[in-house]
Amino acid sequence: MTTQNKPRHYGYPIILMHWFMVLIFIMVIGTAWIFDELPNGDLKLDLMFAHKSFGLFILMLATLRMAIKAFSTSPSGFGNHWEQKAAKAGHYALYGVMIMLPVSGIVMSWAGGYSVSLFGFFELSSPFSHSEWLQSAGEEVHEFLANTLYLLLGVHLVAVLYHQIIKGEPVMKRMSLFNSKH
Repeated sequence: MTTQNKPRHYGYPIILMHWFMVLIFIMVIGTAWIFDELPNGDLKLDLMFAHKSFGLFILMLATLRMAIKAFSTSPSGFGNHWEQKAAKAGHYALYGVMIMLPVSGIVMSWAGGYSVSLFGFFELSSPFSHSEWLQSAGEEVHEFLANTLYLLLGVHLVAVLYHQIIKGEPVMKRMSLFNSKH
């Protein structure tokens, strides 16, 4: 099992973090889609609590991932020069949204007078009093960033499939949990 990134594939810790974050994204997106359709009540509040907790978890993991990325070497890219630059820009955009989206959610909650908790393990209390305009602005930013995330994730998946299927480059093998090189 390789723990460090190699020239053509990622190390196992990065692969595990990637797929764990995929699962967390499914949870955070799923809870948002469901609670948006629910009437006010206990189930909606429980799903909002889970959504905020998953979002805070993504913020923590994305920050950790960016720190790891800063101090490690990524595998070499696939495709031509332009495709590699686009992939790098896409990854930076994803990291930016993974940081800004939870931050906007935290600001929105705080401005509404609510704290944010990571599944009850700890709580981030609001540092300021209720602000309707800030809560509204936070909601607008949060929604814009959520739609940006959907776009970036879609582009990411299309790019992976393009390189894997159309160009025949083994990009999926680099992030596979079942790669024999780990």
